[in-house]
Amino acid sequence: MKRKCILVVYDDPNVLRSMVRMLHDEDYSVLTADSAVAARAVIEKELVHLIISDAMMPGMSGHE
Repeated sequence: MKRKCILVVYDDPNVLRSMVRMLHDEDYSVLTADSAVAARAVIEKELVHLIISDAMMPGMSGHE
């Protein structure tokens, strides 16, 4: 069975790296994006089961 995929979206690179490290040992495939625009591009190509997103990012909120 294919692993579940989590997309982590955060514009602060330090927080993004911390989130990836936190999820590294879990049984998930972890993708990242540094903006909402980049996250949309990932979602168009990959099946994502869960998104963890910064709520306040430049250009578009994490909720959008």
